[in-house]
Amino acid sequence: MEVFGQLRPAYYEGALGLKTGDTVNAGACLISMAKRHGVEVCSVVMGTSKKQRFAASIETLDYAFEKYALKKIVKKGEKVAKPKVLQGER
Repeated sequence: MEVFGQLRPAYYEGALGLKTGDTVNAGACLISMAKRHGVEVCSVVMGTSKKQRFAASIETLDYAFEKYALKKIVKKGEKVAKPKVLQGER
């Protein structure tokens, strides 16, 4: 996704979308989503300047993609446990 704004064009690999905002209490904000290797990440940046919100979001997304990965822990349809529900009905 390529974004053209007041400050400069920006590109982020795997970007799905974004929304900017600006309020007195929250300052300059940016919510952005990206997807890489089947993992979707959402970044919420608040309290930055308009010039820094994109860099802060890129830093947050990069961190998430570096530190987290999609892991399959059970197979589809596999039973993991039979939970007991207090005051539940069968």
